[in-house]
Amino acid sequence: MVSLVFLLLMTIVAISAMKTGIFELLMSSNEQARIEAFQRAQSIMDDIFSEPDNIPVTGNIGDRFCDTTATVGSNDCVKNEISIATGLAAAGNETVDYYVQRVGPLYSPPPRLRSTAGFSASAYTSARFEIDVDYDGTQDRAGRSQLAQGVLVLLPGGN
Repeated sequence: MVSLVFLLLMTIVAISAMKTGIFELLMSSNEQARIEAFQRAQSIMDDIFSEPDNIPVTGNIGDRFCDTTATVGSNDCVKNEISIATGLAAAGNETVDYYVQRVGPLYSPPPRLRSTAGFSASAYTSARFEIDVDYDGTQDRAGRSQLAQGVLVLLPGGN
């Protein structure tokens, strides 16, 4: 009788340990999916940022420049000018949405250092943009990440 109680107790401990191990495995898988989704979205953002033609200094405040496959007029897209590397495009059930948006003011002086001596900021003006990337791989259990990054483009011809 004592051995049966001991066996039952050992079974309960083993099942509890197994459930804890499975739960920890699921948590680590979710963390890995989150990190991979973030890295994928960051790679898309870096690719957009690395190509100057993807950030056109045209248009008005609020204008969105979308990927080449988007429909003009959808999602407030003004032009389809942004292209990314083929390997970064959506595959399978993944969705990738990205755009560059012009933010205000239309043109402004660039940020200045505390000391203006020897600083050529007055010879430039700047245009501000925001790059937004939304990577969603949740259909394939791959995670989701949304990123936004501000960009300041220096242009000749300051005040």
